[in-house]
Amino acid sequence: MEAPTNRRKETSDRHTADAAHRAEDPVKQPAPPQEPIVPTALVKSPAVPSRKRDLPTDLQTRGCPACEHSVRTVFEFFAQWQYAIVIDEHAQKAFAAELGFCPLHLWQLAAVSSPLGASVGWAKLAEQLSLAVTWAATSPSAAKDASALVRRSADCRVCRLLRETEKKYGQWFAAALREPQNREAYERSQGVCLRHLSLLLGASPSEDTRRFLLRHAARRFKEMAEDMQSYAMKTEALRRALLNADEKDAYRRALVHLAGAKAVCCPWNEDGELSTEERTKQEAGKP
Repeated sequence: MEAPTNRRKETSDRHTADAAHRAEDPVKQPAPPQEPIVPTALVKSPAVPSRKRDLPTDLQTRGCPACEHSVRTVFEFFAQWQYAIVIDEHAQKAFAAELGFCPLHLWQLAAVSSPLGASVGWAKLAEQLSLAVTWAATSPSAAKDASALVRRSADCRVCRLLRETEKKYGQWFAAALREPQNREAYERSQGVCLRHLSLLLGASPSEDTRRFLLRHAARRFKEMAEDMQSYAMKTEALRRALLNADEKDAYRRALVHLAGAKAVCCPWNEDGELSTEERTKQEAGKP
């Protein structure tokens, strides 16, 4: 009968041999988690075509001219970016390293991208996220690390573009209001939304201009309230035929001037279009 000591020794020798064999076979070795790339701007954003600015033309809208300028800027950026990440590997790597955009702007990018374009342009982003999540699994602060993968306004390329666009447009807008003809055009217009009103007030060095902007906003909101009340009364009294254009779109104007343009605040339709009205404006080159 074999002694137990010998059996234990043989078992130990087999374990040692197996371990040595595994060490020699790289295929069977579990690879350590690879550290994800630190998000950074590897490429510059595509240049957005500059437009000739004319305040009276911008003010020919029922909405907010500053919102519409921002929408045009973002749409032009996405039109170029979705093409760049299909044909340019550097752009793909930048998109992956930055972990994409914030949720709002990812949805808007998807709206102007084809399924094929998104599949080509987003593949490296998905690979990068796989590495980042794998790395988070080995971290003692996994919840915090996973939360950091979601892009926020502070680290979203498109949000930065919007902030810079709004700042420059607001400064130009405030300076343009010094001209009498531009102030008259603003007086006749619907004005800007509340958020862009705040930016305009901050960019206006003149107390007179600030009072002018606030009085104009107060008057327009009062008119919207009256138009909405008139719309409700005429509709309830079956007098729809008497409704005028101001009464018909008063609630919409109030919404835009309270919250800003929908295309700035919400994801776009996934059919690649902003809307029938907004697409028509883009094609005609109108604000």
